[in-house]
Amino acid sequence: MGYHTDHFPILGIQEFSENQLKGCNLLFNELYGARSIDDPHKHDFFIINLFEKGVGSHTIDFVEYQVKDFQIHLVFPDQVHQWVIEKETIGYQLMISRDWFESFLPSLRFSASYYQNHPVINLSQDIFTTFRYEFQAIQKELNGEKVFWELIQKRSELIGLLVSKSVEGAFKDFEVYNSNPIISKFLHLIDEHFKTERSVSFYADKLNISANYLN
Repeated sequence: MGYHTDHFPILGIQEFSENQLKGCNLLFNELYGARSIDDPHKHDFFIINLFEKGVGSHTIDFVEYQVKDFQIHLVFPDQVHQWVIEKETIGYQLMISRDWFESFLPSLRFSASYYQNHPVINLSQDIFTTFRYEFQAIQKELNGEKVFWELIQKRSELIGLLVSKSVEGAFKDFEVYNSNPIISKFLHLIDEHFKTERSVSFYADKLNISANYLN
């Protein structure tokens, strides 16, 4: 890639907070209209974007994703990102501080690396509505007279669980392949030889296992 990590500015969550004194565990932003980040940068906090109406592109760790309706985009601390979002966009954003992120992470349930490789999750309209309700509940709580942080923290963890629930179907195959080295080797062999080799014994031989076991 030829990029040096130190070329990317790292932004802290407090730079996004209007009230520096309030403590910055979590921030809520509405994403309305056009915005762009021209210079790729990193954050030292975790970001969950929920798009109701999405038009544009979002580049995370140099992979470009289209922004579409009913999507969640995850950006982990220290991932490089930039985006160009068109004016039709409507969305909601949670920024979760590095401190909170540690306790938030288990609510995602799967390995962080899975989400880093699949940062964009498509939602049904139904599930989207559930997410939006939770995001707005956090917004409401943050706007209250006295912020009940523990409640907000639990709500954010609930959103993490909803994220894992949304990817669960897509994730099952991934889990099997990664947890079983024989299966992943077998899949690589199939990719290489499927045009010429159709017999179970050929693959069993390559994997040093019996054809019965492979079956």
